[in-house]
Amino acid sequence: MGKRGRKNSYETVILPKKEKIRELISQGYSEKDVAAKIGVSYATWKKYKKQISAFSSLILTEREKNIKELEKRKEEALERTATASENLHV
Repeated sequence: MGKRGRKNSYETVILPKKEKIRELISQGYSEKDVAAKIGVSYATWKKYKKQISAFSSLILTEREKNIKELEKRKEEALERTATASENLHV
């Protein structure tokens, strides 16, 4: 016999919007902002992040990707600055 009662907001709101959550996190939105944008309270967001390891992992993975992308952009900008500076002194 299956589970009775109404589904929780993880099943009805968060799971169907996993891709949107990934997108927003990768754009640098805070978890609080992402929760608001998908229609759950931040308290609910934190509860599911604590209780559901797959959800916590999703958030962490997207944050790590975001950090790596920012580091890459920073390095590229530093290289462009160094090249431009070298060209000025030639």
